[in-house]
Amino acid sequence: MAEISKRELEESGKFGSGIETKVQPAMPFYEAETYHQEYYLKDPMRYTLYKIGSGREAFLETVWGHKKKERGRAE
Repeated sequence: MAEISKRELEESGKFGSGIETKVQPAMPFYEAETYHQEYYLKDPMRYTLYKIGSGREAFLETVWGHKKKERGRAE
């Protein structure tokens, strides 16, 4: 599924050049500590500052052209 998704995104031309991310076999997943879960709800001001300051918000807007909705919040 990951390879299909990657190929479809490459074929869409969304990023111009190819996607360099390698798809590898899944490794064990360790869930983050409780205090890291839903950080955007626990400290919305800092999350917003991070999102803007890191360039994440501008990148998402530029690449996807709209605010992505993820887990019930605008992303």
